[in-house]
Parts: sequence; structure tokens; C-alpha cells
Amino acid sequence: MSVKTDIASSITKNTAIMMGSQMITWGSSFILMLFLPRYLGSEEYGRLYLAMSITLIVQVFIEFGGYFYITKYVARDRTRTSVMIADTETLRFFLWIVSLILMAAFLAVAGYPKSVNILVAIFGIAKLWESLTSLIQRCFQGVEAMQYTAVGNIAERVFVSIACVTALVLGAPIVVIGILMALSTLLNYIITREFLPKIVPLKAKADWGRIKLIMKESMPYFLWTLFGIVYYRIDAVMLSFLTPAVVVGWYGAAYRFFDIVMFLPSIFNMAVFPVFSRLWAKEDEVLAKTSKKSIDFILLAGIPVSIGLIVFAREFVGLFYGIEQYGPTADLLKIFSIGILLVYIDIILLPLLIASDQQRRATIFGFFAMLLNPTLNWFLIPYFQTHYGNGGIGATIATLLTEFFMLTCMLTALPKNAFSENSLSVLIKGILAGGCMVGCLVLLNNLHLFWILNGLTATLVYCGVVILVRAVRPDELRLIIGSLKFWNRNKLSPAPVEG
Repeated sequence: MSVKTDIASSITKNTAIMMGSQMITWGSSFILMLFLPRYLGSEEYGRLYLAMSITLIVQVFIEFGGYFYITKYVARDRTRTSVMIADTETLRFFLWIVSLILMAAFLAVAGYPKSVNILVAIFGIAKLWESLTSLIQRCFQGVEAMQYTAVGNIAERVFVSIACVTALVLGAPIVVIGILMALSTLLNYIITREFLPKIVPLKAKADWGRIKLIMKESMPYFLWTLFGIVYYRIDAVMLSFLTPAVVVGWYGAAYRFFDIVMFLPSIFNMAVFPVFSRLWAKEDEVLAKTSKKSIDFILLAGIPVSIGLIVFAREFVGLFYGIEQYGPTADLLKIFSIGILLVYIDIILLPLLIASDQQRRATIFGFFAMLLNPTLNWFLIPYFQTHYGNGGIGATIATLLTEFFMLTCMLTALPKNAFSENSLSVLIKGILAGGCMVGCLVLLNNLHLFWILNGLTATLVYCGVVILVRAVRPDELRLIIGSLKFWNRNKLSPAPVEG
């Protein structure tokens, strides 16, 4: 099998696996979204979102840059997987203890309501097994065997949806919901751990000398992740101090939906990052073509998503959250939707930058983004809260401006061989197809048809125009179709890793 065929097969296989699992987890998540915000109300939902945001920042310390470091480490030398697992498990347990102490100190001075403190404690405890699950999944990613990750994620999402919806219907308080969420992540860990021996023999023992080396080598990745999570999640914390709890609920609802539509680039990121890591400095021509096609694919995927959310933001909010309590969320979702292409491209450029050993530069960019985002929030949140009664608008604008800053920085730092040619022609064709989609939506909306039917029809028009103008070549289309066939016949049986 040629290198190009092997690369295409790996990316297609793992993207198909994660897409298939995402369809299931999406359904579960949508069910939960139909109940959670409505039953809790915007104020309680805001407290839940705040607690999740705080513990996500804590998780950065526990994982210590492992998201990128472990995947790249394993992708370049699979024989060291067993040693990596033993050392990192020990390191994460120690960092989890330290993080709990720091989190308790923060809560002591923050003055949050009791329910928020309890939720933070629950989610903080759950970060132990969540971080261990992440470790194992990063190893699966490094050996390009994402089917095991998919099984664990499906079990988690299905369990949390069924359990939380049942609890909400029975009138359970927000703390019970937090406990059920924590238990769902524990289920994911148990299942994922069971699959681990299929790829690596668990016979290594931790060594503090190696652990110190891991911490040293992981530092740039840790700093990048720290800076990134701060500028992504600090907005919720700042909103909690600068606006009423209900505004945090509006913003959290919009951000939650925004996170969901990020599933496609996130999945593609997981499939393509170990490939980028393997190819760097070995197959420059293949790397250039792979990275270019990745950007082309993400551009074409992001355009209809952006259009659909802008046009139907109010309908989505009404369907999932209830327009009476979450009406302002629609405005926030529209603003987020404008920047979807920025975020989609950033999610692909970042692994390319790190795979090319530019993690130190990425860390510097993340540091300045971490400074930029809170600064923008400090001015924009109070302004929009005072003049429009919704400080979330300011936080949303600050997020998009920060993403634009990161995009500009990463484009200047990418290696010269990252792209064989620019994607301008694909972008133009995508915009043309997007224009046809908008025209179709205008026509259908004037006919006063059901909005979901309008959206599906317009999306089909978009796909048809993309194929017609050859934004996607026939061989690429066959690859996509092949990925769907792969999902049907795939089995959980990759070759085990020696070590």
C-alpha cells in the first residue's frame, strides 16, 4: 500500500468511526438539551455551566499538556506506549491532588452559591477518572485506533442522557444532575480501560526519572493548553462576576450549542493529528497535500453550518431551550455563527503547527491570546450589559476576535511545506455554493414551509452545487462514500502495539 493510500485510509477510517459514534452521541445530547435548560431554568443552568467551566480549567493542570504530547509521542514511536501510560497515570494522580487543593482555595474566596461549590467539588473529583480516560484515548489516537474511544463515548452520552432526563422529570435538584454526569464519565473510563490491553501490554512500572522528563517535555503543550482553556473559558467566570446568573445561563446555552457544531473539525482533528505527526520531516509532499485537503474539507463543511445557524438561530433556541427563558441566546448564537469558519480552520491549523514541532510558538500565541481575551471581556461585557442588558454579547465578540488573532498568528508560523497551494479556489466555490444555499432558503422561507425541511433542502442544494463546480473531486467523493461503507464493516481489531 502506498503512503498516500495509507494516509487516506487512516484518516477516512478514523473520521468515519468518530462520525458514526457522533451521530449516536449527538442524538443523546440533543435529548438532554431538550430537557436540561428547560427544567433547570436559565439561572440554574448558568450555575451548572459555571461549575463545568471552572473544572475544565482545573483539568488542564491535571492533564499537563497530554492532549497533544501523548498523541505525538505514541504516533512517532508506538513501542513506548506502555511506559507512557504507567508514568502518566502516576503523574496525573499527583497533579489531581494538587488541583483539588487549588480549587478549594479558589472557592473559598470566590463567594459562589452553595450549589455551585458542591457542583465544582463533584466535577473536580470526577476529573481523576476523566484525566485517565483522556490518557488512554490519546494512546488510541496515537496508534490510530479510534474505535475504542468511540465505544466509551457512546456509553457515556447515552447513560448521561437517560439518567439525567429521568432525574429531571422526577424533579431532581441540580446537584443530582452533577452526580449523574460524573458517573457517566466513570462509565467511560471503565469501558475504555477494558479495551486498553488490546493495543498495549500493561507491564511497565512508573519511574520518577521518566516522569520528570515527561513534565519537562510536556511543558510547552501544557502552557498552550492552559492559555487556550483560559481564553476559552474565562468568559464564563468573568460573566459570573460582572453580570447576573441568568446572563451566564444565556451565554452557556449558546456556547453549548456552539461546542456541538464544533464536532466535525474536532473529529477530523483527532484523525489527522497523528498522521501529521508521522509525516513531519519524512513525507513532505504527502504532508503538504494532506494538510491542504484538510483545510479544503473544513472550509466546505463550515460554510453551510454557519449559514444554517445564522438563519435558524431563533428556531434552534426555541426548540432546545425555550424562547421565553432563553430568547437572548439566539442573538449570541448568531454572533458565534459568524465566526464558525475561523474556529474550524484554527482547529485544523493547531495540530499541524504542533505536529511540525512548533509547539513553543503556539504557546507564545496562546499566551497573548490569554491576555487579549480577558482584556476584551473586561471592556465589552460591562458595555453590552449596560446598554443592551446582555453582557454575553461582549463575551461572544471577544471570543471571535481572539480566534481571528490566533488564526493570523498560526498562518504566519506554519512551515513553508505545509501547503502545496492555497485553498482560495475552493473557498470561492464554497462561497458560491453558500450563496445558492441562501437563495434557496429565502425562497423556501417565503413559502412558509417547516423550517427543518427548509434547512435540509437548502443543505442538499449546497452539496449539489459543491459537486457541480467540482469543489470536491470525484476521487475525494469516492473516499467519502468509502468511509460510510467502512463504518458498516469495521471491527474492533487493530494490531497490538509491542512494548
